[in-house]
Amino acid sequence: MIENSLMCAEMADAARYTEQLTSIQRELDTARKIQQSLLPRTFPPFPDRKDFDLHAQMTSARAVGGDFSIFS
Repeated sequence: MIENSLMCAEMADAARYTEQLTSIQRELDTARKIQQSLLPRTFPPFPDRKDFDLHAQMTSARAVGGDFSIFS
């Protein structure tokens, strides 16, 4: 009887954990889409400017935060 109760509790914990992971994945997907929407869609983004070249790389984070940093 106790073993069954423990097994049920473990299954409930596993279900909650899976639900949390799914929620986090949805948040990361949303954050990735928002960040990618900030990037230029046409290259070169300034075709009339010949005095510089623009190169960039964006790697999605594994955690959602409030800052979007650009490193040079």
